[in-house]
Amino acid sequence: PGTQTPSSYRSWASCIVGRGLRRMSRHEPTFSGAMHKASKELTNAGKKLASDDTFRFIKDKAQAALEFDNLGKACVKASSRDHGPPKEKHVQTLLEACHHGTSSIQEILTHLFARLHEKDATVVLKALMVLHRLLRDTSSSAKVFQCVVPHMGELRVSRFMDDSSHESMQASQMVRSYALYMEEKLCVLRTAKFEYDKPSSDLNPRINRIAPKDLIRDLTAAIPQLEAGYKCTVQPPPNPPPVWC
Repeated sequence: PGTQTPSSYRSWASCIVGRGLRRMSRHEPTFSGAMHKASKELTNAGKKLASDDTFRFIKDKAQAALEFDNLGKACVKASSRDHGPPKEKHVQTLLEACHHGTSSIQEILTHLFARLHEKDATVVLKALMVLHRLLRDTSSSAKVFQCVVPHMGELRVSRFMDDSSHESMQASQMVRSYALYMEEKLCVLRTAKFEYDKPSSDLNPRINRIAPKDLIRDLTAAIPQLEAGYKCTVQPPPNPPPVWC
Protein backbone atom coordinates (compact mmCIF):
# COMPACT_ATOMS: atom_id res chain seq x y z
CA PRO A 1 0.00 0.00 0.00
CA GLY A 2 2.89 2.36 0.72
CA THR A 3 4.18 2.11 -2.85
CA GLN A 4 0.74 2.50 -4.57
CA THR A 5 -0.17 5.84 -6.18
CA PRO A 6 -3.63 7.52 -5.95
CA SER A 7 -4.30 6.48 -9.55
CA SER A 8 -3.63 2.84 -8.68
CA TYR A 9 -6.05 3.14 -5.74
CA ARG A 10 -8.70 4.44 -8.14
CA SER A 11 -8.08 1.54 -10.53
CA TRP A 12 -8.33 -0.94 -7.68
CA ALA A 13 -11.63 0.63 -6.44
CA SER A 14 -13.07 0.68 -9.95
CA CYS A 15 -12.18 -2.98 -10.36
CA ILE A 16 -13.93 -3.91 -7.07
CA VAL A 17 -17.04 -1.87 -7.89
CA GLY A 18 -17.20 -3.27 -11.41
CA ARG A 19 -16.92 -6.81 -10.09
CA GLY A 20 -19.76 -6.17 -7.61
CA LEU A 21 -21.99 -4.69 -10.29
CA ARG A 22 -21.39 -7.68 -12.54
CA ARG A 23 -22.40 -10.01 -9.70
CA MET A 24 -25.58 -7.98 -9.09
CA SER A 25 -26.46 -8.09 -12.78
CA ARG A 26 -26.20 -11.88 -12.71
CA HIS A 27 -28.75 -11.92 -9.86
CA GLU A 28 -31.05 -9.29 -11.40
CA PRO A 29 -33.64 -11.87 -12.53
CA THR A 30 -33.83 -13.10 -8.94
CA PHE A 31 -34.40 -9.57 -7.62
CA SER A 32 -37.02 -8.83 -10.30
CA GLY A 33 -38.76 -12.11 -9.59
CA ALA A 34 -38.90 -11.36 -5.87
CA MET A 35 -40.36 -7.90 -6.51
CA HIS A 36 -42.91 -9.35 -8.93
CA LYS A 37 -43.89 -12.01 -6.40
CA ALA A 38 -44.26 -9.44 -3.62
CA SER A 39 -46.36 -7.22 -5.88
CA LYS A 40 -48.56 -10.18 -6.78
CA GLU A 41 -49.04 -11.08 -3.12
CA LEU A 42 -50.06 -7.51 -2.30
CA THR A 43 -52.53 -7.49 -5.22
CA ASN A 44 -54.05 -10.78 -4.08
CA ALA A 45 -54.34 -9.50 -0.51
CA GLY A 46 -56.12 -6.39 -1.77
CA LYS A 47 -58.55 -8.47 -3.82
CA LYS A 48 -59.26 -10.72 -0.87
CA LEU A 49 -59.95 -7.66 1.29
CA ALA A 50 -62.20 -6.15 -1.40
CA SER A 51 -64.22 -9.35 -1.65
CA ASP A 52 -64.63 -9.71 2.11
CA ASP A 53 -68.29 -9.16 3.07
CA THR A 54 -67.43 -7.21 6.23
CA PHE A 55 -65.21 -4.81 4.31
CA ARG A 56 -67.91 -4.35 1.65
CA PHE A 57 -70.53 -3.61 4.33
CA ILE A 58 -68.31 -1.01 6.02
CA LYS A 59 -67.52 0.65 2.68
CA ASP A 60 -71.25 0.92 1.88
CA LYS A 61 -71.96 2.49 5.27
CA ALA A 62 -69.14 4.99 4.78
CA GLN A 63 -70.31 5.99 1.31
CA ALA A 64 -73.91 6.41 2.47
CA ALA A 65 -72.73 8.56 5.39
CA LEU A 66 -70.85 10.85 2.99
CA GLU A 67 -74.02 11.55 1.00
CA PHE A 68 -75.75 14.64 2.34
CA ASP A 69 -79.02 14.32 0.39
CA ASN A 70 -81.65 11.61 0.72
CA LEU A 71 -81.59 10.70 -2.97
CA GLY A 72 -77.85 10.11 -2.85
CA LYS A 73 -78.22 7.88 0.19
CA ALA A 74 -81.05 5.96 -1.49
CA CYS A 75 -78.94 5.38 -4.62
CA VAL A 76 -75.99 4.11 -2.59
CA LYS A 77 -78.18 1.83 -0.48
CA ALA A 78 -80.17 0.54 -3.48
CA SER A 79 -76.92 -0.42 -5.21
CA SER A 80 -75.13 -1.69 -2.10
CA ARG A 81 -72.41 -4.34 -2.14
CA ASP A 82 -74.39 -6.92 -0.19
CA HIS A 83 -75.51 -9.94 -2.20
CA GLY A 84 -79.13 -9.85 -3.33
CA PRO A 85 -81.41 -7.58 -5.39
CA PRO A 86 -81.80 -3.87 -4.63
CA LYS A 87 -83.81 -3.30 -1.45
CA GLU A 88 -87.35 -2.38 -2.42
CA LYS A 89 -87.76 0.46 0.10
CA HIS A 90 -84.82 2.34 -1.42
CA VAL A 91 -86.06 1.70 -4.97
CA GLN A 92 -89.51 3.01 -3.99
CA THR A 93 -87.89 6.15 -2.59
CA LEU A 94 -86.29 6.78 -5.98
CA LEU A 95 -89.46 5.92 -7.92
CA GLU A 96 -91.48 8.39 -5.84
CA ALA A 97 -88.83 11.08 -6.30
CA CYS A 98 -89.21 10.82 -10.09
CA HIS A 99 -92.68 12.39 -9.72
CA HIS A 100 -91.12 15.55 -8.29
CA GLY A 101 -89.82 16.74 -11.64
CA THR A 102 -86.84 16.68 -13.97
CA SER A 103 -84.38 18.09 -11.44
CA SER A 104 -84.96 15.13 -9.08
CA ILE A 105 -84.59 12.67 -11.96
CA GLN A 106 -81.33 14.26 -13.06
CA GLU A 107 -80.02 14.14 -9.50
CA ILE A 108 -80.86 10.43 -9.24
CA LEU A 109 -79.21 9.70 -12.58
CA THR A 110 -76.06 11.55 -11.54
CA HIS A 111 -75.73 9.27 -8.50
CA LEU A 112 -76.55 6.11 -10.49
CA PHE A 113 -74.06 6.94 -13.24
CA ALA A 114 -71.41 7.44 -10.57
CA ARG A 115 -72.21 3.94 -9.27
CA LEU A 116 -71.77 2.58 -12.80
CA HIS A 117 -68.12 3.67 -12.61
CA GLU A 118 -67.46 1.57 -9.51
CA LYS A 119 -65.19 -1.46 -9.87
CA ASP A 120 -67.49 -3.76 -7.89
CA ALA A 121 -69.67 -5.94 -10.16
CA THR A 122 -72.47 -6.14 -7.58
CA VAL A 123 -72.71 -2.34 -7.33
CA VAL A 124 -72.76 -1.82 -11.11
CA LEU A 125 -75.29 -4.61 -11.66
CA LYS A 126 -77.64 -3.20 -9.02
CA ALA A 127 -77.31 0.32 -10.46
CA LEU A 128 -78.40 -1.04 -13.85
CA MET A 129 -81.35 -2.80 -12.23
CA VAL A 130 -82.45 0.41 -10.49
CA LEU A 131 -82.16 2.35 -13.75
CA HIS A 132 -84.30 -0.31 -15.45
CA ARG A 133 -86.94 0.05 -12.73
CA LEU A 134 -87.00 3.83 -13.19
CA LEU A 135 -87.66 3.39 -16.90
CA ARG A 136 -90.32 0.74 -16.37
CA ASP A 137 -92.18 1.17 -13.07
CA THR A 138 -93.04 4.83 -12.87
CA SER A 139 -95.59 7.00 -14.66
CA SER A 140 -92.73 9.47 -15.21
CA SER A 141 -90.77 6.96 -17.32
CA ALA A 142 -91.00 9.27 -20.36
CA LYS A 143 -89.22 12.01 -18.40
CA VAL A 144 -86.64 9.50 -17.15
CA PHE A 145 -86.03 8.42 -20.75
CA GLN A 146 -85.54 12.02 -21.89
CA CYS A 147 -82.98 12.55 -19.13
CA VAL A 148 -81.11 9.28 -19.79
CA VAL A 149 -80.79 9.45 -23.59
CA PRO A 150 -78.18 12.29 -23.65
CA HIS A 151 -76.02 10.15 -21.32
CA MET A 152 -76.31 6.77 -23.07
CA GLY A 153 -72.51 6.62 -23.22
CA GLU A 154 -72.53 5.91 -19.48
CA LEU A 155 -73.92 2.44 -20.28
CA ARG A 156 -71.00 1.46 -22.50
CA VAL A 157 -69.11 -0.79 -20.13
CA SER A 158 -68.01 -3.44 -22.63
CA ARG A 159 -64.59 -3.69 -20.93
CA PHE A 160 -65.86 -3.88 -17.37
CA MET A 161 -64.16 -6.57 -15.30
CA ASP A 162 -64.21 -7.21 -11.56
CA ASP A 163 -61.60 -9.91 -11.02
CA SER A 164 -61.68 -9.86 -7.21
CA SER A 165 -63.22 -13.36 -7.16
CA HIS A 166 -64.52 -16.06 -9.48
CA GLU A 167 -68.11 -15.04 -8.73
CA SER A 168 -67.28 -11.39 -9.49
CA MET A 169 -65.84 -12.37 -12.85
CA GLN A 170 -69.10 -14.17 -13.67
CA ALA A 171 -71.12 -11.17 -12.51
CA SER A 172 -68.94 -8.95 -14.74
CA GLN A 173 -70.17 -10.87 -17.75
CA MET A 174 -73.74 -10.19 -16.66
CA VAL A 175 -72.93 -6.49 -16.19
CA ARG A 176 -71.65 -6.20 -19.76
CA SER A 177 -74.67 -8.06 -21.19
CA TYR A 178 -77.21 -6.15 -19.10
CA ALA A 179 -75.67 -2.77 -19.97
CA LEU A 180 -75.82 -3.66 -23.67
CA TYR A 181 -79.48 -4.67 -23.26
CA MET A 182 -80.29 -1.35 -21.58
CA GLU A 183 -78.51 0.57 -24.33
CA GLU A 184 -80.46 -1.29 -27.02
CA LYS A 185 -83.70 -0.72 -25.07
CA LEU A 186 -83.06 3.03 -25.09
CA CYS A 187 -82.33 2.90 -28.84
CA VAL A 188 -85.70 1.21 -29.45
CA LEU A 189 -87.47 3.80 -27.29
CA ARG A 190 -85.77 6.59 -29.20
CA THR A 191 -86.76 5.08 -32.56
CA ALA A 192 -90.24 3.68 -31.87
CA LYS A 193 -91.37 5.85 -28.93
CA PHE A 194 -92.90 2.64 -27.55
CA GLU A 195 -91.77 -0.20 -25.26
CA TYR A 196 -92.48 -3.46 -27.07
CA ASP A 197 -90.90 -5.46 -24.23
CA LYS A 198 -93.27 -4.02 -21.59
CA PRO A 199 -96.60 -5.81 -20.98
CA SER A 200 -99.27 -3.34 -22.01
CA SER A 201 -102.86 -3.29 -23.21
CA ASP A 202 -101.73 -0.77 -25.86
CA LEU A 203 -99.58 -3.30 -27.72
CA ASN A 204 -102.21 -4.90 -29.98
CA PRO A 205 -103.95 -1.59 -30.86
CA ARG A 206 -100.58 -0.11 -31.76
CA ILE A 207 -99.68 -3.02 -34.03
CA ASN A 208 -103.09 -2.81 -35.71
CA ARG A 209 -102.94 0.91 -36.42
CA ILE A 210 -99.25 1.43 -37.22
CA ALA A 211 -98.17 1.64 -40.88
CA PRO A 212 -96.35 -1.47 -42.20
CA LYS A 213 -93.16 0.46 -42.98
CA ASP A 214 -93.10 1.87 -39.43
CA LEU A 215 -93.71 -1.58 -37.96
CA ILE A 216 -90.76 -2.94 -39.96
CA ARG A 217 -88.65 -0.03 -38.70
CA ASP A 218 -89.60 -0.80 -35.11
CA LEU A 219 -88.97 -4.52 -35.55
CA THR A 220 -85.54 -3.87 -37.05
CA ALA A 221 -84.66 -1.72 -34.04
CA ALA A 222 -86.04 -4.28 -31.57
CA ILE A 223 -84.05 -7.28 -32.88
CA PRO A 224 -80.70 -6.17 -31.30
CA GLN A 225 -82.51 -5.59 -28.00
CA LEU A 226 -83.98 -9.09 -28.16
CA GLU A 227 -80.56 -10.60 -28.91
CA ALA A 228 -78.97 -8.65 -26.06
CA GLY A 229 -81.70 -9.87 -23.71
CA TYR A 230 -80.94 -13.49 -24.53
CA LYS A 231 -77.32 -12.91 -23.53
CA CYS A 232 -78.28 -11.71 -20.03
CA THR A 233 -77.43 -14.98 -18.33
CA VAL A 234 -74.77 -15.98 -15.83
CA GLN A 235 -72.86 -19.08 -16.86
CA PRO A 236 -72.61 -21.68 -14.05
CA PRO A 237 -69.10 -22.37 -12.81
CA PRO A 238 -67.46 -25.46 -14.30
CA ASN A 239 -67.60 -28.65 -12.26
CA PRO A 240 -64.43 -29.30 -10.28
CA PRO A 241 -62.28 -32.17 -11.55
CA PRO A 242 -62.90 -35.52 -9.84
CA VAL A 243 -60.62 -36.46 -6.97
CA TRP A 244 -59.18 -39.94 -7.32
CA CYS A 245 -58.44 -41.82 -4.12
